[in-house]
Amino acid sequence: MLGLAPAQWAWIAATLVVGVVAIWFLTGEVEPTVGVAVTIGEWRAGEVGEFVVVPAPESLAPLFATQEMLSGGAVVSVPLPDGVVVPAAVLVEGKVAPDDETATLMRFPVDASLWAGPGPRAGDVAVFGRQAGGCAVLIAELRAVDPGDVTLEVDPGMVARLVGEGLATLSIWESPAVGWPGC
Repeated sequence: MLGLAPAQWAWIAATLVVGVVAIWFLTGEVEPTVGVAVTIGEWRAGEVGEFVVVPAPESLAPLFATQEMLSGGAVVSVPLPDGVVVPAAVLVEGKVAPDDETATLMRFPVDASLWAGPGPRAGDVAVFGRQAGGCAVLIAELRAVDPGDVTLEVDPGMVARLVGEGLATLSIWESPAVGWPGC
């Protein structure tokens, strides 16, 4: 695209953010700034690539990833192009890339109201059922957790069991160490 190197695109994006911040400073109220991450090169899902930190108004900070978030174990759940400010909404904790090359990651809508405590987290083992507390359609490790849905590493057989005749919201609850009776 226009023959520019990835680092040049990142610096262009950083310059634009700095320019916006400068305009805010010159228009009156001085708002504190925080550093937000701008990608250098393309990022793959499940990873954190190279980035530069640029200032952004503190009021916008909840929308974007900070250096602390990216160095604290968070990874992106979707691929990101070069030269974009990293949205906080695409960050998930832990590893999200599939271990098995024949598997893929899929997100499923769930009802986690039976989960005790603070709720499910990446790495927890969950029982998936069509009815809360019913038989187990699947018992699997959660790869990522977002409000209202979870991401699993699945193969075609697992997808067939989870989806069945239609994609419905499944109930999930924490799996006991001894497992749960299957359907």
